[in-house]
Amino acid sequence: MPKQKFNNFDICAEVACLRKRCVGMWLTNVYDLDNKRTFLFKFSRSGGATESGEGEKVTVLMESGARFHSTSYTRERKSDAPSKFNMKLRQHLRSKRLNAVTQYGSDRAVDFTFSAGDGEHHLILELYAQGNLVLTDKDYKVLTLLRTHRDDNKGVVLLGNHPYPRERFRPFRRLARDEMEDALEGKQPGATAAASTAAAETVAAAAATDSTETAEATEESAQEVDLGAAAGATSSDAGVSGEGAAVEGGNVAADSAAAFPPPAAAAFA
Repeated sequence: MPKQKFNNFDICAEVACLRKRCVGMWLTNVYDLDNKRTFLFKFSRSGGATESGEGEKVTVLMESGARFHSTSYTRERKSDAPSKFNMKLRQHLRSKRLNAVTQYGSDRAVDFTFSAGDGEHHLILELYAQGNLVLTDKDYKVLTLLRTHRDDNKGVVLLGNHPYPRERFRPFRRLARDEMEDALEGKQPGATAAASTAAAETVAAAAATDSTETAEATEESAQEVDLGAAAGATSSDAGVSGEGAAVEGGNVAADSAAAFPPPAAAAFA
């Protein structure tokens, strides 16, 4: 079964293709097709880019809510009279230069930027849900659109003369290596980061425990040193006291000998 709608990857690839091929070209005309939501945009570039010497020409098909791409097929136009929406597109975009083709983040919406400065306009193709094609000025104020839409719960208003709500699109975010590895291995998003965080917390807790044990051991060693020093001081005091007692005893003995001298030898002759 052929593809019915572009997905995000199709959009990304086609944006890259149109950037390379169409940016810098001039819009010569816009045509309606049968289903009221498909349009042909014809671009041209001056200069001998073809074998015939004519300027290069590219036709881009845009179908609201489904697809956009360059085409070489000739499609039957709806009628010679353009629709009111097409008349607005011709009024603001015809004969203007395509300056940029941009995808909004990772969403299915593409911004075609025409001209620059005060004459800048944006043609925004929405490729999700029922789709839409919105023309805005340089400040993204809506000039005309295929389908009006309003969702008060989400704060989305798509009406003429209102700002185009670009903030509702998801911005593009680069994946980190661990997130990509988790996706390829089928893990829950952020599993590797969570494991790394848990490991870091475990290491930090172990380090804190080691620090606490080291501090306690140091404190115990300090207490032992204090007790040893106190015991040494006590022994030293005891030694000093003993020496003092011995000296005092010697002095007493000397005094006693002086007071009671031994009897002379003659006394016993």
